[in-house]
Amino acid sequence: NVTVTFDGKTNRTDSFGVAGFVAPRVLPDGDNTYTIVALKEGYNATIAFNGKEYLSSINGTVTLTTPYVNKSKAYIISATKPGYIDYSIIITAYPLLSPENLVGFFIVIIICILIVVITFIIMLRKYLRRKRINRL
Repeated sequence: NVTVTFDGKTNRTDSFGVAGFVAPRVLPDGDNTYTIVALKEGYNATIAFNGKEYLSSINGTVTLTTPYVNKSKAYIISATKPGYIDYSIIITAYPLLSPENLVGFFIVIIICILIVVITFIIMLRKYLRRKRINRL
């Protein structure tokens, strides 16, 4: 059994060497650096993430930075060591509201407001016409 820590949460691997975690949300322009620690004295491994390979320290520590994403994106983190079973997990990076996302949101809101205003004006004109016709 190995103790694995990610984003401040700690799990122990099961009999297959698996420890599962839920990835945190990615913050635009924020600190998206997370440390993964797989601790078993004297065992370091090769960690692959986002097209790069990292060698864990002797105490099993690797620090990875999650990239900013505009839409949800899955990433694979793999750990390998000769003589041991390779293991991979999939994490999903989620976007938060960003200036790019807000522009589209505000455009939709403005269009909705315009539709409501135009509908109100049309209804008001019809009402005033009927009222004028009824007076004649």
